[in-house]
Amino acid sequence: MTEGLPLASLEVPHQGLLASGLILPAFGNWIGTEITLDLNLPGGGKEDTKLGSPNRPVNLVHNWPANTPLSQTLKQTLQTAFPKMKLNIQISDNLKLSYNDVGFYNSLAQYANYIQAISMSILGKQKGYNGIKTTVKNNAITMMDTTATTDTISIDYWDLIGQPTWVGANTIQVKTVLRGDIDTTNKIKLPQTLMSIANPNQILGGGGINNISNVSNANTLYQVIAVRHNGKFRQNDGYSWCTTIDASVQQGS
Repeated sequence: MTEGLPLASLEVPHQGLLASGLILPAFGNWIGTEITLDLNLPGGGKEDTKLGSPNRPVNLVHNWPANTPLSQTLKQTLQTAFPKMKLNIQISDNLKLSYNDVGFYNSLAQYANYIQAISMSILGKQKGYNGIKTTVKNNAITMMDTTATTDTISIDYWDLIGQPTWVGANTIQVKTVLRGDIDTTNKIKLPQTLMSIANPNQILGGGGINNISNVSNANTLYQVIAVRHNGKFRQNDGYSWCTTIDASVQQGS
């Protein structure tokens, strides 16, 4: 989105890279009067070819000694497998095991899935903890969880499309005007506005009633856990050009 009321903002520029990756595959279709071209970007950039696969495995050897922080193991494992890539690891020091944990993984994607699962098994009962998330961008590997110190972005009233929605006991979904400045390394703040509830019987029945409010608190921080973008080039309404953000309540908020 270029500058123009009500989106013009010198303090919070919304423009940024939305996606980068290898197109695998591309396919076209013609249905009625609609002609479409779909581009699948399963990865995060050119460096994906170096991150391993079942057919082209990398040297990801995981050796986690008992009673030591997981961050030390991640640093050693990733530096060995990807010596030319930068590392940004910000995770809880409480991620420890009482036994030795050893394994070999073919790719960063496979390893990241394992790390996310085992971190959830250790600290998943904490409020808003969603495990370790892994991203690859600009030749850097980032692994962080909700305990990390990350940039906080405030979302204004005029950025919102509709109202924030509770989609889980500690998880909200926010739809905004299309923007490229928010990813899973950020936290967000919302203006004080009404909140709706998706599937209230499921959410409230799951014991999350104490964590649900129908009004957002401007002091609450939410850790971004997923971002997706939608755009229809033949539509000029704001709802057709939007960014949907899933975020969890930050611990201590």
